[in-house]
Amino acid sequence: MADVSSFSKVIERWANFGDFAKDIGVTRKHAYGMWLRDSIPIWYWGYLVKNAHKRGYHEITRDLLYELADDKALTPKPQRMRLRPVARRTVPRERSKSKRRRGIR
Repeated sequence: MADVSSFSKVIERWANFGDFAKDIGVTRKHAYGMWLRDSIPIWYWGYLVKNAHKRGYHEITRDLLYELADDKALTPKPQRMRLRPVARRTVPRERSKSKRRRGIR
């Protein structure tokens, strides 16, 4: 039995992204994005489980997917670094006046 401890590992059970994408009805690029994000939206789970069982991946069930989603929700996200805002110019720029503002038509 293969290790399916994350959504990415579930996707890796398929031979390639094309096969996985075809089974759940998305493009290969979308399937690759799911693998990168380590998440599979819930509206694909029915197709996923049905086609996983057809391929013989009986360890992939809705219960497993719910557990993975719950584990992911409970895992704290890393904090982003906050960048300081760039200092504003202290010397004002000269504004070039447009022809209309100078009164020239």
